[in-house]
Amino acid sequence: MATAWRPIIVWLCAINTARRDPAGLLIENCRRMNITNCTILDTDNVGVMLKNVTDSRVPDCLIRDDRPEPNSTPLKVVGGKDNMIINNLFSSAPQIEKGTGHVEGNIHP
Repeated sequence: MATAWRPIIVWLCAINTARRDPAGLLIENCRRMNITNCTILDTDNVGVMLKNVTDSRVPDCLIRDDRPEPNSTPLKVVGGKDNMIINNLFSSAPQIEKGTGHVEGNIHP
């Protein structure tokens, strides 16, 4: 989990099989984050969760749960504003609150 007001770059990370956690990657109360080219696979609950995150980017990530009968959300955005979530590959539809940012070019079934 990251909780900070300083810019942080998460680049080329790989998270696999996070169990019983709220999210594989939880970013909370942050701004100017750059979560780029990450692979997050088969996590319980949520792959990436952004809570009250502003002025941040989530581009070019692979966030999937391909287990039999998955019960997770690839990306969940709650609160925050002015984020950019673009060109990601998800295993299912993300949950992104309206008004939290620009969403474009993401692929999911």
